[in-house]
Amino acid sequence: MYTPINQIIDFVTHFIGELRLPLEDPRMRGEQEEGPAANPEIDPLQLELSQSSELQVKDIGVGRVGHGHYTLPEDEIEFEQDVELDIHVPLIHTDAWVPPQAPVSVESFSIGGSTTTQFLIPPPADFAAVIQQHGYIFDQDIIVVGNPDFAIPLPDQPVVQLKMLEMEAREALDGFSSLKIEFSHTQLAELVTSTHQMVENAEAPTVAGPTLSGQWVNGAPVVGEAPDLDDVLPDHLSLEKIKNGEDKDGAEGPKAQSDSLTIDASKTDTTMDVTSGGNLAINEAMIVDAGYVATTIAVAGDYYCIDVIVQSNVISTSSEWVSALPSGMECSISDDVLVNLAEFAKVTHDKAGDAAEAKPGQFPNSWGVTIVDSDLITFNWLYQYNFIADGDSLVMTATGTTTSIASGGNIAMNATGITYMGNSYDLMLIGGNLYDMNYISQLNILYDHDLFGAHGDLPGNSGTVNSGGNVLWNEAAIARVGATDWQQGVPSQYSQTMAQLDQGNAAMPKGLMGDSNFEGLSNLKVLYITGNVFGINYVEQVNVMGDPDKVLLYAEETFKKNVEWDVHTGGNVLVNAAKILDYQSMGDTAYLGGNQYSQAMLIQSEIIKTGSENPSQFVTEALAFLAEDFDGDTDNPSDTLGLAALAGHGADGLDAILA
Repeated sequence: MYTPINQIIDFVTHFIGELRLPLEDPRMRGEQEEGPAANPEIDPLQLELSQSSELQVKDIGVGRVGHGHYTLPEDEIEFEQDVELDIHVPLIHTDAWVPPQAPVSVESFSIGGSTTTQFLIPPPADFAAVIQQHGYIFDQDIIVVGNPDFAIPLPDQPVVQLKMLEMEAREALDGFSSLKIEFSHTQLAELVTSTHQMVENAEAPTVAGPTLSGQWVNGAPVVGEAPDLDDVLPDHLSLEKIKNGEDKDGAEGPKAQSDSLTIDASKTDTTMDVTSGGNLAINEAMIVDAGYVATTIAVAGDYYCIDVIVQSNVISTSSEWVSALPSGMECSISDDVLVNLAEFAKVTHDKAGDAAEAKPGQFPNSWGVTIVDSDLITFNWLYQYNFIADGDSLVMTATGTTTSIASGGNIAMNATGITYMGNSYDLMLIGGNLYDMNYISQLNILYDHDLFGAHGDLPGNSGTVNSGGNVLWNEAAIARVGATDWQQGVPSQYSQTMAQLDQGNAAMPKGLMGDSNFEGLSNLKVLYITGNVFGINYVEQVNVMGDPDKVLLYAEETFKKNVEWDVHTGGNVLVNAAKILDYQSMGDTAYLGGNQYSQAMLIQSEIIKTGSENPSQFVTEALAFLAEDFDGDTDNPSDTLGLAALAGHGADGLDAILA
């Protein structure tokens, strides 16, 4: 089923917080030509042009889809449904992924016997998944309680500040925050080799080496247990705290309730509970790559093995009073939590040893061979991006007896799981090179600048004002399942097998019958790939959030009761979580005819700006920079921030609550 995205956009813009009047006229037309979304950074299919074989699906606009007739078999009721679709399908060239010239060549021979049995084993196929998920929220709230006799401050939308913070963060990561997608046979090898060279020449990684194993948090090895996200989440988001019945002050158990409730507004003091911020942005991804797994592997060419995790948390905060702090008020700033947590793991099984132990002395006397006469490609490319701009302006005076006011609380979430599982073989032979790369990049950016003020005297007013308490969390893991040590040189029986199959001879070489790697087997399952093997898994996750709040308190003369204020800003949560589980073999034996290029790297960084360290000082330069590039490449999703800044997005009437 295809979800009409234009209807979703309309729901979001009209009911959650963004309305741009200049776009309303185009929306009234039957066919929408203009939308708020920008083109994504990654072109999913940058393929070479071909005149021979191509598949193209034309765009289908709103109103061009005919009526579909559906029948309900239960009561034979027929109805019409007018489906509105706006589909953008890219040009797909089917020859970009060359299928095996001999997709299946499978035979079973009974050595020493007079009969031959034919059977079929389906070959592994190329697998490619290119997924992009984007979430954009612009939310400006203006909440006014009472009848103030002064100008209402407008909320801020810090798109330029966020743009500068993102640029600064990516520059600090020295080019490792993002890779450019390559999606053709000729480019995949260059992508892996160039990435290997770049990782090998990295100047200041947190840790690097041919392989990595263990956990790191904020640049240091984990001692004891790793931190847990649930321990640092705000109470209303923590499932564990909710389950234990904790309130926001940490008191356990439900609050005691009286048998009767009587309120006399003239005698009851007023409680004002004001909450702003509390936005949540989450990216979550899981890739399981187990498309073709063998117990024993032999590679005639070179082996490239790359594992990279790049993590960065960037935060710019300030809490400033633009007036004197009222005598009865207390101001506090909760600590922000910034965590980069990464894990590298290596798991080795001994399936061959288990088979030998189960049936000692038994060796195969027949085989089945699957030949892939081309390159074999597994390609998973996942990009997740959330952007939340939540600027609130709250002008408050006391009212009633108990009043709760909340703004913000936006949620943007991307979640994807990719699982590729296929056949298991006893022996995998690769005639070319093996390119294996796992790459995770995670970036959190938060701009949380709060302004507080009191207009005039606040007699009888007391309470607390709290800001901060934000959580920026990156968590990534790369786990490999396969042989740890590769033996140099391909045994002669494996080289002979590949040469024999290249000549079309499907007889089982005698050298395989007594191979100790296959003890305990009666029939040998072999996968032979004549070309290169590519296993590329890439995850990039970005959260960008702006939460500048303005809270102004004042008292009206007609209100004579005592007032207890409880004001909370901040409390934003940005989470990136990703895991790659890469299956290569179920044994501990692997042979290599060429060279091994193995490199693992971890980069964990954080940028913290407080008080006067405000990226707004670069606003003029940023606008000039964006203006110069306005006619250039706007496919980068972060450029949406620049376009929004140039557009001067501002609040409108439907974004406000007036009381």
